[in-house]
Amino acid sequence: MAKDAQKTTLVTWSPEAKADFELIFSYLKQHASATIACETSESILAAVAHLRDFPQTGRVGRITGTREWVVSRAPYMIIYELELTDNHMLLLRILHTARLWPQQE
Repeated sequence: MAKDAQKTTLVTWSPEAKADFELIFSYLKQHASATIACETSESILAAVAHLRDFPQTGRVGRITGTREWVVSRAPYMIIYELELTDNHMLLLRILHTARLWPQQE
């Protein structure tokens, strides 16, 4: 490996992010179509792949220590934490952009 080669970021999905992804797919399949559900899922996975390769491209998040990335061609946002010292990213949530985030208490 070349000295200047960028290390790949390890991506971990939190249980909440996994559940969000599954709910998005199920909702779209039921209320739109299987095609739209698949296309949206592919867009989300492509966004995760982009973040894996370029983890700092997301904007600073609304919650301290988080970052946010809006999914191309889909109204969803990925909220994640980034640990640069060990090239690790934790996907926290995948939320619709119209959803109030963070939740007000």
